[in-house]
Parts: sequence; structure tokens; C-alpha cells
Amino acid sequence: MGQIAKWGDLTFLVTANVIHSFTNFTIKNSCNTETKNCQGQDYLTKKSIKPAEVSFNVPLNAFTGCNVEQSAKNYLYAARAGRCHYIYIGGTKLLPFQFRLTETSISDLVLSPTGKWISCTVKLTMKQGTQDDSSVTTGGGSSGGGSSGGGSSSPPKKTTAKKPTTKKTSAVSVVGAVVGAVVAAVSTVKKVVSVVSTVSNAIKTAAAVVNKAKTVSKPAAPKPVVKPARVQNTKIKRMAK
Repeated sequence: MGQIAKWGDLTFLVTANVIHSFTNFTIKNSCNTETKNCQGQDYLTKKSIKPAEVSFNVPLNAFTGCNVEQSAKNYLYAARAGRCHYIYIGGTKLLPFQFRLTETSISDLVLSPTGKWISCTVKLTMKQGTQDDSSVTTGGGSSGGGSSGGGSSSPPKKTTAKKPTTKKTSAVSVVGAVVGAVVAAVSTVKKVVSVVSTVSNAIKTAAAVVNKAKTVSKPAAPKPVVKPARVQNTKIKRMAK
């Protein structure tokens, strides 16, 4: 399947050996408003566009080929540096501006008995970090003469940035569902392996007990009683004669 998304030099991919993807991918966009009143009726007008925001979770698991500790720390360092890049989904730019990583949080950390990172969940929050590439501002000129000449002056025309609409990529949803299912399957496999290991140990213990019982020596059979042979008293027989 290969690479599915990219932000700077951090890539998200699904291959035969590695699953490093994301779930709960959300895009949020909104605007600042101002309340006005006309003839007793309140209404809202737009003042400005708020920075777009993207958030998603990155499940990392050593059983899916991830270097859990290194990957998680890379996300932490990127947030501390406030790095800013375009987000690409399937090779296509998600939105026409860059996103700055503003927050990284790590949860559900699982460690091995030796302290190795086995799995964790990394939540990333990114916000719009540059101006919209598609925004264009043009200035208009004045026409006519001054007020004494009866001319009129037209205000400069300004094209405001288009408000990005909230959208979700179907491919992202599909990949998220696949990753979620794989992580759940890995968890189930670990539980099954644990049960099989317990049963195997029990069988080995029972076999050892049986073998030990077989090696116990059987009680010795009683020795046959040997009756002394009857000895003829030849001397008595001679005296009788």
C-alpha cells in the first residue's frame, strides 16, 4: 500500500512490514463574527477567518513494525520546534496552506519489563501556519474628478480569502478503519498467545509430574522362604540296626 500521508519529513505508511498510520482525523475551520442590530433584529457578520485546525491520533505499536520510542519523541521535538509544513494525503496537498504543529501528547504508554516502549498513542494538533495560497488582494482606483466637478469616488475593491470548508478524505477514513482493525487484531493475538503459553506451561508441568512418577522404584517382591533340606540321621539308623 505504501505511503498514505506526509507532513514534512514525517511519513505515514502501511506496508507488509510496517503500519504507521493515524485515526480520528479531523479538520476544523471557523470564522470570527460580530453581532449587529437592525430594527431590533440581531444578526452576525463575519470579521475574519480563524486558522484552520487539524487533529488526529497516531497509534504506535512494536508488533506492527514501529520504533515506538523514537517515533513518539520525534513528534515531541517537532512540536517544541513549532515546525510548519504542508500536509499531503495520497500525494495531494490537503489544503492550500501549511500547518504548524502546536501540540503533541502521548498516552496509553506500555513498557516491557526491561523498559522498552511497546506501544502508545500520540495525539497531534496542527493549526494553519501560513496565509492561504489562493488568497488574492487587488486594489481599485478612483474615477472622476473632485467634489467641485461633480465626480464620484469608488472605494477600492478587495477580494477576501475564501473560507475553507470542512472536509474529510474518504481514503483517510478507510485507512483509519483498517489501522484500527489491525491494532485490535494485534491485541487479540497477544491475548491468544498469552493463553496458549499458559496452557503449554501447564501441559509441560503435568508431563513432568507423570514422568517423575514413572521413575519411582517399585517395591521389591518378598524373597521366597527356603526350607532347610532334611538331613538323614545315618547314625541313628545304624544304632537301630
